Amino acid sequence: ARVLRTGKSAWVLLLVLHHSACDGWSVSLLLKELAALYGAAARGEPDGLPPAGCQPVDYAHWQQKQADATDDGPKLDFWLRELDGVPFVIDLPLDRPRPEKASGRGGAVVFTVPAEVRSGIDRLARQRGTTPFVVTAAALGRMLARKAHQSDVVFNVSYANRERREFESMLACTITGFALPVRDGAASSFAALTDQVA
Repeated sequence: ARVLRTGKSAWVLLLVLHHSACDGWSVSLLLKELAALYGAAARGEPDGLPPAGCQPVDYAHWQQKQADATDDGPKLDFWLRELDGVPFVIDLPLDRPRPEKASGRGGAVVFTVPAEVRSGIDRLARQRGTTPFVVTAAALGRMLARKAHQSDVVFNVSYANRERREFESMLACTITGFALPVRDGAASSFAALTDQVA
């Protein structure tokens, strides 16, 4: 952490956080706590923050207990069935050959989804009794499968992995992922594909 002077009476707090120590969920918590502390200090009042709760070591101990108490056999059998035959590569047509060695340079494409598209996603999600995420994943899966001439694709979906309320206030990196297969070839309609993804 550094405080940088950017003008005669302007200062900026610079925080550099390694992703292994702080995920997106934690960044939101950290910014809220910093705002509460700064506001309280400026007003000369107590910050009102709750005492520190669960720490990363507590979370690690909980995970270890879960792993020791769990029979992974049924879970492994489920995922072997669920991912059977799903290609782990999406063979999209490219506009140029893929280099032998990745450069590490990347980019971002920023776009806005039109309001009518978003409302259509929300409407379909309500009709199917699911979430906008599921509808969007089904649409992306269908598009990628068709572009790659594949019947199925699989996504790695990241999530915060805070399965218990006491972990919600913890500043750490707990992010994990799960495999989400989208079997477009087995779906008779987009609604059926949405149901299958759900």
